[in-house]
Amino acid sequence: MQHRQILGLLAGIGLTIALTACSSDDTKESSSSQSSPQPSAAAAAATTAATTAAAAAPQAITVKSGEYFYEPKDFKVRPGTVVVTMTNEGPERPHTFTVKNKSGDGDLFKSERIETGKNVTLEFTVMDEGTYEVYCNLPGHADRGQRGTLTVSRT
Repeated sequence: MQHRQILGLLAGIGLTIALTACSSDDTKESSSSQSSPQPSAAAAAATTAATTAAAAAPQAITVKSGEYFYEPKDFKVRPGTVVVTMTNEGPERPHTFTVKNKSGDGDLFKSERIETGKNVTLEFTVMDEGTYEVYCNLPGHADRGQRGTLTVSRT
């Protein structure tokens, strides 16, 4: 008989604990329903994925080069991969497309020589915001005006 009383007492304690847990969950639910709604994990992940995809999508620039010029000569991109389609319109000389690094003491990107009449696709990555010099690195070309700027900005 004593064994039955102990089991009954334990069952009563268990029921009390269960009821207390349920009532505290109800309190949490009603207080959280009064706070501003939070996006679901799936919605947050989708927003992050869309933002990452937009930042990761290559940006296209089309450039004409000729007798000591780039057209256009100034470019604006977001941080990430940049794809340059460059046409050397000639009429006589090869050209390059070179981007100095941010400090200006070296090159971030340097193309091979692009011969007259050729159309090439160049690709490089620039992650730091700022202004970069673009120029033709063949002797005398930048001095004669074949230069420009690449502005990298998140906006």
